[in-house]
Amino acid sequence: MPWGNYTFEILTANNEGIWGAQKTIHLTVKTSLWASTWAIIVYILLVGAVVASMLRYYFERRKLKMQLYLEEREREQKEEYHQAQLRFFTNVSHDFRTPLSLIMAAFDSLKTGRTNIKYMNILENNIKRLHELVNELLDFRALQNGKSSAGGE
Repeated sequence: MPWGNYTFEILTANNEGIWGAQKTIHLTVKTSLWASTWAIIVYILLVGAVVASMLRYYFERRKLKMQLYLEEREREQKEEYHQAQLRFFTNVSHDFRTPLSLIMAAFDSLKTGRTNIKYMNILENNIKRLHELVNELLDFRALQNGKSSAGGE
């Protein structure tokens, strides 16, 4: 029966068919435990807790994915920076090699006794070139140190 208040009326009759007094009984049917107000409140709280847990899980997972993406991106940038440094030092070593080779060739000529103004000019020009390259390298290093200390603060 659905919950609510009911009136149950009883009319009696004897064996001879004479009707007797009428009896009335009042009945109250209470709601089922699972359909009570408190149960509905608990259901709502449980659903809210499940939804909140799902949202929290979603946002934590999203945050973790973003953190992993940023770490991966940072690692890639460090790798690119490292590769750029390697390329730079490879190029610098090639820039040093050419003047040194010319100096060595001129020095070998001078060592054999062929003193010529041409070889002296080659030596002088390449020594100046090496000096400029060293100064550029030192300027680059000072600029890099200034950038890294300013970027770290």
